[in-house]
Amino acid sequence: MKSTGIDGTVDISVDMSKRALLGTESQQTQALNQYLKQFDSAGVRGNANDSLMTMFKDAFTALNSHYGETSTTHKSSGKEPVYFSLTKTDKNMVSGLADFTASISQTPGDKTNPMRPDEVDTFSYQVSQSSSITGISSQDRNISQKQQSHLVASYHKSLTAGLQLNLTTDRNSQNYLYYQIDDKAESTTNIQYQKGALVSASVDQSASTSTHIQKYVKGWLESDTTTPVETSKTTDLLGKLQSAWENDKSRMSFQDYLTQHSLPDLSSLVLLESDPDQLQKSSATF
Repeated sequence: MKSTGIDGTVDISVDMSKRALLGTESQQTQALNQYLKQFDSAGVRGNANDSLMTMFKDAFTALNSHYGETSTTHKSSGKEPVYFSLTKTDKNMVSGLADFTASISQTPGDKTNPMRPDEVDTFSYQVSQSSSITGISSQDRNISQKQQSHLVASYHKSLTAGLQLNLTTDRNSQNYLYYQIDDKAESTTNIQYQKGALVSASVDQSASTSTHIQKYVKGWLESDTTTPVETSKTTDLLGKLQSAWENDKSRMSFQDYLTQHSLPDLSSLVLLESDPDQLQKSSATF
């Protein structure tokens, strides 16, 4: 789906070729809600056009709802394709959504500040998920899923709350803050099986924000600050499954536990988090 108008461009595509990784309806709803939350945060932080952001959210929701029946078997590409059988354990450690690429690009403000034409109001946001299933058989398979986002924005803001800016070549009008935003986030999940046994499963996550603010009073630069914030963490998903098995005090083997028992929901732990503070808080709870 692609739409271009006076406000900007929305471009979203969904890849349904790996249906074996699709999660349950509740899992997909959880992931979709988390992404919509990220979009809202990006829109507020980057001062996005409300109508364009609403179009982006509505289109993303429509394309990532009601996928239909999922599959447990994946056929790899290539001259000699390999068929992989995935389990509920595999699906429990990924987002549950189909792979996608989505972007929103706002039309730059025209002559936002005539005194400084290089200061332009912009908003650009990209988010994506890509997955791969590789190996020589279902017994020896690797699953990888990468989610990432990138926000770049710039905008002017009045020094007085509620006062609309009207920047002209008159220095008396040049009282404002100029924001430049550059945020990135990433979540990469890796799952590995050897001889039918789950030998490793983990997710690496990172989030960084950069806020550059220039303050002008009557056209003169009064302050110029850049505030970077960055957080990263690694979560051992296999360790969490083993802890749940041990706490259950079950006499069955770990492998039987994975196939026969109701497993803890790990999908929420792999979802993209673009706020470094929230990522830091969630780290303290693990």
